Amino acid sequence: MKFQTLRICLSASLLLGGTCGPHAFAAPKTGVASSRQTPLATVQTLLGAATIRSANANAVQALRLRRALYVGDIVATGAKTKLTLLFQDGAQVRLRENTAVQIQSPSAARGQANLLRVLGGEIWARLRPGNVLETRTAALGVLGTEIRLAATDDTSTLTVIEGAVDFHNNFGAVTVSASQQSVARQGQAPTQPLAIENAGFTVSWSFDLDRAVLPREQFYVSLNRQTVESELQKRRTLAAREPRDANIKRDLGDVLFDARNFEDALLQYTEAETLASNDPNFQNELQVRRGNVLLELQRPDDARAAFALALGTLPSQNGGAQLTTAALEPLATTTGANTPQDEARAGLAWLELFNNRPQAALKWADGVAPSSGGATPVIHDTALAKEATTTTSPELLLARGVSALRAGQNEAATESLRSLSQMPSRWR
Repeated sequence: MKFQTLRICLSASLLLGGTCGPHAFAAPKTGVASSRQTPLATVQTLLGAATIRSANANAVQALRLRRALYVGDIVATGAKTKLTLLFQDGAQVRLRENTAVQIQSPSAARGQANLLRVLGGEIWARLRPGNVLETRTAALGVLGTEIRLAATDDTSTLTVIEGAVDFHNNFGAVTVSASQQSVARQGQAPTQPLAIENAGFTVSWSFDLDRAVLPREQFYVSLNRQTVESELQKRRTLAAREPRDANIKRDLGDVLFDARNFEDALLQYTEAETLASNDPNFQNELQVRRGNVLLELQRPDDARAAFALALGTLPSQNGGAQLTTAALEPLATTTGANTPQDEARAGLAWLELFNNRPQAALKWADGVAPSSGGATPVIHDTALAKEATTTTSPELLLARGVSALRAGQNEAATESLRSLSQMPSRWR
């Protein structure tokens, strides 16, 4: 089948002297030698099984977290698999299950940053100025926007979540704005844009821990890369000498977490949990760590279960987990310290924030489990502000501050974040 090339360009780019004409994008190229030597992207998150076929090798290999990607590499996801690619300029592309893409040469689009070619499946992308994506029937060049693109051999479906895109081919043109969708089929003009509700929720499969929106930077040892690498070497050696020591496995998991090696960190925490099965306090501590690493691995349901276990659960009448009253009671702590219960409550609050439920997040931050049915009770600003002056957990103060800000409770947010700023800093 011979494919027409559909070119897409942000309409705003016309105001800046850009063009969406027939010469706006050059034909895609597989790559050049110099680009092959420079990694263009890395695998930022991976849940499930994916493969890679390098341009300079015929063999298909299993794709691993943090794998560097070069021009011509083909990445494919299997069933029940999601992954995120992070490009050098900060652009993010997330692949849904049963999707294949090929990394393109950055010089393939006449000075624009050509990222990849979608061979089939569905992606979500948060793009940077000048980025270009291609499919068999389409290409899109952007000024910086958020889109979803689904591609088959003869159809490209564009959903614009944020921004505006000029979507056209030889048969016609349309402008697709935020919360609109258009379909371009082989040999036909793009359809007139149709308004769709909750465009952002059409990509709910791309669970996003975006710290630009939610400023949570969890670490255990240090944020300094050199410190982490040095400590990792020491703790690996110690763990090899003492393979049955649960504390040493936990400590190794912590530095692996800071090194962003989340899969290995989870393995260490799980092994430590097995070795210390008779120590409930240590178990709670490990469950919090499991919850944090599961958040990073984009497994929100598993993270929620781990945090709930850390708080203490009882079987409920419907067979699920029910939090005990004692688990929600605040414990006496020293100023600036977090207990496992504090961290578990904060983790559950962040999960509610990720689901855009700031009132429910505030309930967790204040030690009250949100009701599973009906509307979440509204928390008053003055009550939150008073609570913020008595809480001593940095994790809870941060969670409460961001939750209050998202809920429009400005006074409470100010008090929580001010209290946090007055505590001894653990950033180093």
